[in-house]
Amino acid sequence: ILIDQKYNEGIEIPFFGHPAMTSTAFIQLGQKLNIPVIPFRVERLEGSSFRLSFHAPITLFEEDGTTPRAHETILAETHTLLEGWIRERPEQWLWTHNRWVHSNKKQKPEKSVKNAKPKKPQAPTQP
Repeated sequence: ILIDQKYNEGIEIPFFGHPAMTSTAFIQLGQKLNIPVIPFRVERLEGSSFRLSFHAPITLFEEDGTTPRAHETILAETHTLLEGWIRERPEQWLWTHNRWVHSNKKQKPEKSVKNAKPKKPQAPTQP
């Protein structure tokens, strides 16, 4: 489950210091089914080679093993982990959308490809 996607539902948790709506689906699944949630990242190496790095499971329950931890706490920890990965290798992060919540609800969203006016086709240039 990708946690760096913008969601209209979820919990608003800081991501790089700005409020970001974040899904709690991975937490809910892990807690409901009592299964480990293991963060991992995929890094592109040279050519078509990739490295998968698996990390320690996210702690979903309190020390007693039965009390679920707060979703806000878990999301803050996972955002911190993700921010660290992005800072370490920023060229590896694919970001194609506005991830952050606008603090001013009246602010118009940036133009998207869907709302953009089509441009007139240009003739190809000669070499």
